[in-house]
Amino acid sequence: SSGRSSLLYRFLKERGIVHSAFSNYQALRLGSNFYIFCVTEKVDTCLKELKALVERVADTSKEEFELARDKLYRAEVFARESGSVEADAVGYAVAVMDDLEYFTGYLD
Repeated sequence: SSGRSSLLYRFLKERGIVHSAFSNYQALRLGSNFYIFCVTEKVDTCLKELKALVERVADTSKEEFELARDKLYRAEVFARESGSVEADAVGYAVAVMDDLEYFTGYLD
């Protein structure tokens, strides 16, 4: 999830380790990427806590994983209620992924 309910936000921001933190993942035709961006003066602490967080995520329970998956699914369905968001998603599927099925089959 994103925003204040995200694990990254709760683990780093609410504990005062960072001023800001976000992550991004993109699955592209030419390769995927994932990154985490943090704004902090506590660099060593942030790196240590990020490592602990990645280890925690790797050990995520099935229930926690399913909760996160369901939140992501609901957010995507809600976002697609907006015409401009839907148009953007269709454009991304066609222009970047060269595959309309990337949009039409995403929620299947």
